[in-house]
Amino acid sequence: MSVTEVYCRSCGERIKADAEICPNCGVRNQAYQGGQPAQGGQPARGGGRRGAGGGGQPRGGTATQRPSPSDSWVYGVGLGAALWVIVALLQFRAMSAVQGIQGGGSPLAAGSQALTSLLVGGPVQLIAWIVLPIAFYYDIKYVKYATDWSPSTGLFVGLAALAPILSSIVGMVAMVGMGIQGMFVGSILVPLAVAGLSGYYLKRRYDLV
Repeated sequence: MSVTEVYCRSCGERIKADAEICPNCGVRNQAYQGGQPAQGGQPARGGGRRGAGGGGQPRGGTATQRPSPSDSWVYGVGLGAALWVIVALLQFRAMSAVQGIQGGGSPLAAGSQALTSLLVGGPVQLIAWIVLPIAFYYDIKYVKYATDWSPSTGLFVGLAALAPILSSIVGMVAMVGMGIQGMFVGSILVPLAVAGLSGYYLKRRYDLV
């Protein structure tokens, strides 16, 4: 029996059996036999990752293959997560210094330690705040293109972009019960939460891609 339609082995779209390439993604049609439809009872449907390379190139100018989003932004996600961990560690160091002063330690040594942590932590936090949302935004495009997972752009980008604001809010709330030390709570917990979410994203991504 002659088959008039088959499924593209790359993107899964229905295409004509006598089409040489898929008009949706440009991958060569396995059922194409010199212009003759393949013979058989069931259309062949391919599996695997969705639209992520692995196919032929458009021939004769009859179809345009959509360019694949870059998969290099994942390194930005990893870098941003690492920077937020560093921010949390520096803030913890500063909080420990404040506790040392309150506990009767040397104000000069503890103050110097706290000041150093804050001065270093500020630029590191700024870089993390810029890098991670951008990296999330573009890498999620690649994940949606290459896999069936559709992570929420708003969740990942939004949390990464709002991290400094959330740190301040949590810190102010914590100050009510903890005093000056509470100021550092938000600066420690929120960066760790962002880093944890980034770690979840990276693990899920590497499991699928």
